[in-house]
Amino acid sequence: AQVVDELSSQVTHVVCAASEGRRVMDPSFAFYQALLEARAIWVVSVDWVFELAATRARSDAATEGGWVSERRFEIAGDLFCAAYPDQRLALRTQRVGLLRGFVFCLYMPDRAQVKRKAALQVKAAGGTVRDILRTTKDKAPSCFVVTDSDSEPPASLPPAKLSWLRRQFYAFEIHSISWLFACMSRCERPRPPPLP
Repeated sequence: AQVVDELSSQVTHVVCAASEGRRVMDPSFAFYQALLEARAIWVVSVDWVFELAATRARSDAATEGGWVSERRFEIAGDLFCAAYPDQRLALRTQRVGLLRGFVFCLYMPDRAQVKRKAALQVKAAGGTVRDILRTTKDKAPSCFVVTDSDSEPPASLPPAKLSWLRRQFYAFEIHSISWLFACMSRCERPRPPPLP
């Protein structure tokens, strides 16, 4: 087994700290990225690792070593949603195109790594990420502005950013990154911002 910090095509398991009800209380980007993967990645509690280590320590050296089924340790949900393990693959299939057709501007001026990971999440769910302040010729119908704020709704943006948004989009809504994660967790497509 190998431990890595980021999800790649070789990752088979994402291990999370979880409550007794197998709900992730502090979800990571890897957790949400695993939810968006079309291939089956096990998302399990850290208890699975401990049980696996204990089983292998007890197993006979002549055998191949014990394996512990992931099912008992599979994460059942997070702060936003309790998705049951038997829905795992069906929900992943729905999440892959969850944000298709939506444009997102990520406003996270002091958190480049968070912004990069959030952009990967949006793209994995089928959404389009547009750089804030990158002007285009055509005005787009609408966009969601996602900030790194922990509160929903987040504080307003600086006047220059708001002015740019008004020139680039007919309508926009500003949300926190928690809102984005809640949409993905619940497998709910956001409602487009209402056009004026």
